Amino acid sequence: MVHGVPKTLGFDKTPLVEYFQHKYPGKIYNVVVPMDLCALDDLATELVKVRENISKLVEKIELRGLADEGEDVDGYTGEESGFRDRLRFLWRRVKDLWYRAAHELGFSDEERLRKLQELRADLEMEMAAYKEGRARGAGVAFVVFKDVYTANKAVQDFRNEKRRRIGRFFSLMELQLQRNQWKVERAPLASDIYWNHLGSSKVSLKIRRVLVNTCLLLMLLFFSSPLAVISAIQSAARIVNAEAIDNAQMWLTWLQSSSWIAT
Repeated sequence: MVHGVPKTLGFDKTPLVEYFQHKYPGKIYNVVVPMDLCALDDLATELVKVRENISKLVEKIELRGLADEGEDVDGYTGEESGFRDRLRFLWRRVKDLWYRAAHELGFSDEERLRKLQELRADLEMEMAAYKEGRARGAGVAFVVFKDVYTANKAVQDFRNEKRRRIGRFFSLMELQLQRNQWKVERAPLASDIYWNHLGSSKVSLKIRRVLVNTCLLLMLLFFSSPLAVISAIQSAARIVNAEAIDNAQMWLTWLQSSSWIAT
C-alpha cells in the first residue's frame, strides 16, 4: 500500500506500473489505483443541491411570470383610472426598473439560473469522468506481488530508502511519481479499509484522529470511573453478605450443638 502517489494516476497508472516492474521485474501481479471516492461523495452531494436550487429558481421565475400576467393593466390614461390603478401601474414600473437594474448588475434570477446550469453541466461532466474511469485517484496505490517474500522485501526496501533519503537523488520518473512523498506499508484486508476516506487529506485525517481520541478519552473519564465504583460497591456487598451468612451459619451450628439449648 503506497500513500502519496499523484492523484493524476487515477486515469493513467502506466508510469507507476512501469516503475514497479522495473524495480521488481517479473514479480508484479497487478497495480490498483482507486478513485477518490471522498471527492465523489462530495460531488454527488453538490450536484443534488444544484439541481434542487435550479428547480426552485425555475419555479420562482414561472410564478413571477404568472403574477405579472395577473397584474397586467393598461397604461395610465389620466383621470379615467382610479387611484388604485395608478398605484398598481407605478408598482409595476418600479418592479420593471428593479429587474432591469438587477439584470444589468448580474443579480437577476435569470443570471443566477444561467450560472447554476453551467455549474450543473460541469458537475455532470465530472460525474461522467468517474463513470468512465477517467477521474482523479485517491493518492493511494495498491501493489499486488506474485509472492509474499517479494512483498515483504519491497516494504523493507522502501522503509530503508526512507531512512537514507538525505542526499539521495531521484530519477525523472521518481520525481514525476513524487517518490519523496511516498509512505509504503503492508495493506490491510479490503474489508478493513474504509474506501470513502482514502482521498482525504492528511490534515483532515489528523483532525479526525484527534477528535476521536479526545472523545474516547472523555468517555473513559466520565463513564468508566462511575462504573468501576459501582462494580466495586457491588463486589463489596457480595463479600459482606457472604461473610454475614457464614457467621450466621456458624452461630446456628454452635447453638444446635450446645448442651444448654439441648436441655
